[in-house]
Amino acid sequence: MRVVLGEGFGARSPVVTPAPLSMFDLRLPSGAAVPLPAPRHADYQRAVYVVSGAVEIKGKLVEARHLAVIAPTESVGVTAARGAAAHVIVLGSAPVLGPRHNARYFSASSKARVDEMHEQYVAGAFGTVPGESRARPLTPR
Repeated sequence: MRVVLGEGFGARSPVVTPAPLSMFDLRLPSGAAVPLPAPRHADYQRAVYVVSGAVEIKGKLVEARHLAVIAPTESVGVTAARGAAAHVIVLGSAPVLGPRHNARYFSASSKARVDEMHEQYVAGAFGTVPGESRARPLTPR
C-alpha cells in the first residue's frame, strides 16, 4: 500500500496539496481485505477505482476499469475477489464548493472557463495522448 496524497493507513504523503485530497494505491492478493473507515469530515467524498482484477465492496463486485463511489459517512471494506490479485486506487477529496459548469469533457466554476478550455482544446493546446493517432472529436456545442 502506498499513500500517494494525504494521509491514511498510518502513513502520510510528502506531497503538499492546496485542498484536502487523498490517494492510496493498494495492491491486494486474492481474497485480501482492507477496511476503509469513514473519514473524519462528514462531507469528504471518496471513490475506489479498480485498475486490475476485481473487488467486492458492500457485497457488490466491482471489476477492472470501474469506479465505486463510497458514501461520505460510510465505513466499508474492499476485498479482492477470489482467484486473482487486485490493484485499486482509493481517491478522496473535500467537496468542490460553488456551482459547477460542465460541457463535454470540461468542468469548471465558471462558464467562461469552460469556453476557454474548449477553445484551447480545439487549438491543440492540450497535446495528444502518446500512442494515439487522432484527437477525440468534440460534440457540437
